[in-house]
Amino acid sequence: MSGVSFEIGEILYYMNVAYVVHQLSLYYFYYWLIEGRCVLGTKCLHPDHELRAEHTCPNCNNIVHSMCGTFDDITMKYLCGCNKGPRTITEIDVSVNEQMAQVSTITASTEEDTYKEIPRDYFITKNQKVNHKCRLDGGDDYIKLKKAIIQEINDNIKSMMIIQSQKIGLQVKDKITKELRSVQSYADIGYAWSCDDSPECAAKVNTVINATFTESEGFEYYLETKVMKKFKLRYAEDVSMKGSIARMIVIRKCELGKVINKRTEKTHQKKILKTRYKLEDGISKRLQSKKPCSFRIEKMWFNDDGSLYDDCKSSAIAIVPEIEKNTNYFMGKIKELQEELKIAKKVYLYGCILLHSFLYILY
Repeated sequence: MSGVSFEIGEILYYMNVAYVVHQLSLYYFYYWLIEGRCVLGTKCLHPDHELRAEHTCPNCNNIVHSMCGTFDDITMKYLCGCNKGPRTITEIDVSVNEQMAQVSTITASTEEDTYKEIPRDYFITKNQKVNHKCRLDGGDDYIKLKKAIIQEINDNIKSMMIIQSQKIGLQVKDKITKELRSVQSYADIGYAWSCDDSPECAAKVNTVINATFTESEGFEYYLETKVMKKFKLRYAEDVSMKGSIARMIVIRKCELGKVINKRTEKTHQKKILKTRYKLEDGISKRLQSKKPCSFRIEKMWFNDDGSLYDDCKSSAIAIVPEIEKNTNYFMGKIKELQEELKIAKKVYLYGCILLHSFLYILY
């Protein structure tokens, strides 16, 4: 008998566990998966939202969406406007919400239609020259648009340089207090390089004007998308040719680097360069072989950390600091984690559905 009672007790235990799991699955479906119109019926503005039991009207005990009802400060509940509740106020709110929804829909479609289509060589052609045909056809509007886009590009590139300067600790001597402080403007970068020609300072300035953009590969395309979205522009055709705004971004980046180098003309007259130089043999016009180093000042090559590059050492032991993980790296990681979370939610949902179906068949 004891064996039989043990088996019966074990069966009752598992039946209780199954019942609890069944109730939890019903709770999950009731609170999280039920969607539809609330008590407002045809006046419900969000029929695709969830229906939650905690969002019940205290007057009629019917479920109302939190965005469809009116919040009552006294009962701390959402009212649907029935019986004793402020029905007229709710109806007014619903009508206003409907009007706002219609206005937002019309605005979205209007904004979509106001985008201006331009060819990919609208500002600059393939051979890096101004598109005079579009300039003549566009007139003053063309000139104003190009000026505004250049200003936007200028501000974004300068901001990137200033942030990078503060990040690596580039300092400048204040003209008034004569004390070292962090870079606060684009002009401070050139002023710091004009006052200090040390290899350490040169390495930091090289990081600002060059490494800032090489670390963010394809930065011109991201900035191009941002600028075009702000000015409501889109390219008329989708081809592999680089857009004229992306070309303008690269050109402006090079120009700002040259301006920083030009600040040294009245001081030490040194320039940070990435290009190779010609040999002075009087006969050969070939360029000096490319070196696995970062930058050069006149004919002296330096590593990223400012140390002098040694030709006798192999490129394998050249001093190259580890590249810091930039924003694009972390954005990619976030996207991977979001995809994993989405898959985990689907697996959990399918498991609940299977469990609910099994319990339904069992009972």
